[in-house]
Amino acid sequence: MTKTLVIGLDAATWDILDPLLEDGRLPNFERLLDRGARGTLISTMPPMTPLAWTSIATGVSPGEHGIYGFREQNPDTYEVSPVEYGSVSRPAVWDVIDAHDGSVGIMNYPIVSPPPKVDGFFVSGFPGTDDGVRAYPSDVQERLRDSDFKVKPDRKPADDRKKYYEEVRRITDAQCQATIDFLERYEPDLLWSVFMGIDWIQHYLWNTEIDGENAVKKSYEHFDGVLGKLLDSVGNDRNVVLLSDHGAGEITGEIHLNELLENLGYLERKQVNETAFETVADIVLEACWRAGAALPHSAKERVKRLAPDSLLDDVRDAAGEGRQKLKETIDWQNTTAFAYDSMGKIYLNSTDRYPDGMVTPDERDATLTEIADRLEELCHPETGEEIVTAVHRGREIYSGSNAEAAPDLLVEPADWQYMCYGDFDESWFHTPRDRFADHTPEGIAVIAGDAVKTTQFTADCTSIAAVVLSLAGTPVPEQMNRELLSQLNGNQQFVSDDRYTSKVHSDNVTEGVEERLRDLGYR
Repeated sequence: MTKTLVIGLDAATWDILDPLLEDGRLPNFERLLDRGARGTLISTMPPMTPLAWTSIATGVSPGEHGIYGFREQNPDTYEVSPVEYGSVSRPAVWDVIDAHDGSVGIMNYPIVSPPPKVDGFFVSGFPGTDDGVRAYPSDVQERLRDSDFKVKPDRKPADDRKKYYEEVRRITDAQCQATIDFLERYEPDLLWSVFMGIDWIQHYLWNTEIDGENAVKKSYEHFDGVLGKLLDSVGNDRNVVLLSDHGAGEITGEIHLNELLENLGYLERKQVNETAFETVADIVLEACWRAGAALPHSAKERVKRLAPDSLLDDVRDAAGEGRQKLKETIDWQNTTAFAYDSMGKIYLNSTDRYPDGMVTPDERDATLTEIADRLEELCHPETGEEIVTAVHRGREIYSGSNAEAAPDLLVEPADWQYMCYGDFDESWFHTPRDRFADHTPEGIAVIAGDAVKTTQFTADCTSIAAVVLSLAGTPVPEQMNRELLSQLNGNQQFVSDDRYTSKVHSDNVTEGVEERLRDLGYR
């Protein structure tokens, strides 16, 4: 088996990399590009971490592997809960290598929690926990407890942006060191480490300066040094794949889909709940009054003017209980469509799926068309510009054995400059509050190895798994996308998926996941 290094750089984009490369500020990226093929990796629809990284690992689309977001819904009860990777029914790269007596070292892989029991080591990534079952085997877990590596920052960016940047940098450095330490200890055939820091910095510090320099550019330059350490640790003996799950770009607004669907008459709440907001607002106002602050008239305006950003986030979380208690918030018998999770996913309250469904199979197509048409007509409240490029039918995007769980509609915002949340808010549209950039469909990939026969490519993210297995000299399961493999090296053995099983155990690790998702802005 040929040893292979895969470096995941969540949300990395050529839009940032190319100008830095031209200025000579990324010598280690340049070093890797000199020996490999450069590509654009097209993400899932929507371009979202859970869908994309699962697609990258399994080589199949969400319609096959069944992961559509950070959260999933029980259609029998309307309950929404954090998604569990254990429900994935397709083998991942590590399952295949393990089945062929190879060893793997996986560091910080998103969504995969609890960690599979592999020959080697496996560290679960976001939105897993720093406590509990985080890594396999147990000695890896013990060593991580003594390091600075965490699945997410403790600090909120709005509290102190420079300190947030510095914490992300420490987490990145700690992960790099842990990856190298575990490489030396376990010597796995496949080493795969996914770094999240650039994604966090782009979300929250897109236009922020740290010590006189743009925080995003600084984070790429910092990671160039991390990349150099990883490349030095493996020498020239390994194939190397560097990739991102999607790109990133600045956003200019937020769309809150349940608030919008309610305004359009497709959703009805049992009771509009502003109690939590007003309760917390009263507490803040009382504190301000005791401090002798001059207060304007409106309760909400008083909170907005006087409270720090981090407290306002907590207020909004308290007011937005409908995100966590969708079942209790919505009047299902008078609701046609609703949303949950992030990035534009809408579901019909259909009679053949939900106990209090309103839309019959005969009404489905007409209802979808009506909602899609109205959403595509949306304009920016101030500029009048188009804010929705298209509303896609889920059945046109997804196919496969798990396609029945797919959203019915997917909202594609204009130029991906608007973030779509599946929640309620004070208004259905407003300018960004805390996240100033979000995901775009075009990620990056660099593939360096003796088997690589091309210099440039564009491919779907589902094509990476087959390439990694091919570079490692392992047979490729027949259901994996082989689009890119045929460009790089068409000589490959294919085998049935049936012989592979995932070794994720069934411990319940959903406790605290909602809080961690909200901390990183996944409402």
